[in-house]
Amino acid sequence: MLFGKFGKELLVETLPVVNIAPLQDPDTTKWEGVIREIDHALSTYGLMYVAGHGIDKARISDLYSSAQKFFAQDETAKHLVHMKKSQGYRGWSPMGSENLEKGLPADLKESFDLGVNLFADHPDSISDNPFYCPNIYPDLDKFQETVETYFDELMSVALKILQAMALALGQEQDFFDKRFDHSTSILRMLHYFPASHRSVPDQPGAGAHTDYGCLTILSQDEVGGLQVQHKDGHWIDAPPIHGCYVVNVGDMMARWSNDRYKSTLHRVTGDLKSDRYSVPFFVEPNYDTTVEVFESCIKVGEQAKYPPIISGKWLASRFDAAYNGDGLDVS
Repeated sequence: MLFGKFGKELLVETLPVVNIAPLQDPDTTKWEGVIREIDHALSTYGLMYVAGHGIDKARISDLYSSAQKFFAQDETAKHLVHMKKSQGYRGWSPMGSENLEKGLPADLKESFDLGVNLFADHPDSISDNPFYCPNIYPDLDKFQETVETYFDELMSVALKILQAMALALGQEQDFFDKRFDHSTSILRMLHYFPASHRSVPDQPGAGAHTDYGCLTILSQDEVGGLQVQHKDGHWIDAPPIHGCYVVNVGDMMARWSNDRYKSTLHRVTGDLKSDRYSVPFFVEPNYDTTVEVFESCIKVGEQAKYPPIISGKWLASRFDAAYNGDGLDVS
């Protein structure tokens, strides 16, 4: 159960939990119930909890162990993999680097980003495209192996969800597969500091924002603090549910679906009593993908709400606008 306040009334919200295990069945007629649930969740809330994803809990535990070991290092060690030392959107960003909600202080968190790991001599990795640059890794035992294995496994889950979404939106099942085979997806480790680290009382963990891209698959620890905005404007908690991911729509999917699927405003509170760790996976198309409103999502008498965009250029413009070219905003 999720709780939030609107005025003086206490509202109780139940965000949907969708078991996606049937999507592993090659018989897509057995997907129909899941497709309906996904469509309802994303058109109503832009967000859902996902169970039955098949990622082993030991794999997730190893991921969090790696994240905690990385962030526990002193700043000298973390500076060795600072994002400024990468060729693009890779590496560590210290607390204060990001300011997701204008008018509020910088977010009370630090991060580490990685993408598809291209070898240094790969044609894309030697270009000036910041989405296809080599990852940089800390010198920690099994760190690279852990994060790359998790990245690959979760990408497979993401593609199954996207296949179901494609069918729900009136497209061919493989519509997204063909546009995510060289994706610009980013895996991000986040460490939120407790309120005792605040520089001012209203400093947020992460300010209110929508995600810029297509789909976000979030793993969060047991601390909580994530909140999403209901369509009537009040905020509701999205606490961790054991064995589930939180999946939310980003701005690009809202454009593809002509706002049938909502890009959900969300935030992380800054009044945490302890450190919080989360790992969002930002599922993004190939750099040169054209994102254009589906005809199937334009109702009779309506028009497309958005002009076509190029995925990578859109993301880059949003990052640059948020950080003046100095950092990455994908939280």
